[in-house]
Amino acid sequence: MYSKWSKEFLDARKERLLGNTKRQAGSRAIQGLKQENEQLKAMVAELSLKNRVLKKSLLGKETPWDD
Repeated sequence: MYSKWSKEFLDARKERLLGNTKRQAGSRAIQGLKQENEQLKAMVAELSLKNRVLKKSLLGKETPWDD
């Protein structure tokens, strides 16, 4: 088993060095990763905005959302 894994690893390394970047992920997996990536980007944007508003409120600066 170890010999098989070692051979597969060495063969894959050789192919990648030659520029062959064969992917084993299917289109469903790729779509899932793209969707997750978009959700994470939205979350980062939202948290960045909340962080900016919090910093401004702590510094005593008014924000456009103040009543």
